[in-house]
Amino acid sequence: MHQIINAAYCIHYDDYDFLLDVVRSVREASTGVELAIYTDKPDFMAKQALQKARLADVPLTFHGPFVDCEAASGPDSEERRHFLDCWRRAFDVYQEFGARSIVLHTHHMQNIPEADKDTLRGYATEAIQAVANMAVERKINLTVENVGVRTKSGVLFDQDQYLALFEQLPAEVGSLIDIGHAFINHWDVPHVLRTLGTRIHSFHLHNNNGSADSHRPMFEPGNYYTAEEMCELLLLTNRTAPNAEWILEYAPGEHISKELIMGDLRTLAALNCK
Repeated sequence: MHQIINAAYCIHYDDYDFLLDVVRSVREASTGVELAIYTDKPDFMAKQALQKARLADVPLTFHGPFVDCEAASGPDSEERRHFLDCWRRAFDVYQEFGARSIVLHTHHMQNIPEADKDTLRGYATEAIQAVANMAVERKINLTVENVGVRTKSGVLFDQDQYLALFEQLPAEVGSLIDIGHAFINHWDVPHVLRTLGTRIHSFHLHNNNGSADSHRPMFEPGNYYTAEEMCELLLLTNRTAPNAEWILEYAPGEHISKELIMGDLRTLAALNCK
C-alpha cells in the first residue's frame, strides 16, 4: 500500500496549521506531509524545527536542499564541498524529525550547453554517489529525482541516462519519479515504471501542459494527462511499485484549497485499494 503525502510546497511550505488540518481531516487513509530543507534559510529552518512536536505522529518526508547547492559541481571545488555539507545537515534534520524518506535532485542548473553535458553528468553522478554512500551509512531512505525541463535546456539526465544511474548507486537508494517532469520531457512513463519497479520508492504527483513545469493538480482538466489517464497510471504504480510513496506536489496559488487537496487525497486513497 502506498503512503499518501501532501507536499508543503502547495502553501509556500510554512502554513503548518493548514497542513495539519488536512492530515487530520482525511479519514479514508493515513496521510502525511512532505517538508522542505533550505540550508540557506536559517529562519525558515528554525521555525520548522518548532513544529517537531506537532508533527510527531504525522508520516513525514523531506525535499532535500537544491536551490542553494549544485550536484553537478566540480570535484574538489568549494561548490562541491558546500553541496556535501548541505546534505550532511539535511540528514541531521531528517533524523531529528524521524522522517520516512528524503529526495535529492540530480542537478539544479538550467541552460546547460550540449557540449558540457557529459562532463557535468559525470560530476553529478560522483556527487550523488557520495550522498548515497552517506545515506546508506546513516540508514537514511534516500531517493533520487528526475529533474530538468527540456524547454529550458535543463535536462542533464535523459530517460535512459536516468535509468542507468541506478546501476551505479547502492541498492538501498531509491528512485523518485516526478510524473510532471516526465510529462514535460516526453518520457515513456509506463516503460520507466516497469524498468525500475520496486526500485521506485516515491512519486511526485502533479500535472502540466506538456511544456511548462507548472505543478498543476493531477486531475485538473486541460492538462497533458486527462484524469482518466492519470488514474490508469496510478493503477500501474500499484502493480510496479506498490509500496512507493504517493506525494502530491502542487504549486501554491489561488486554486489551492482544503477542499481541492482533500478531494485529491481521497481519490488517491480509493485508488490505493484497487
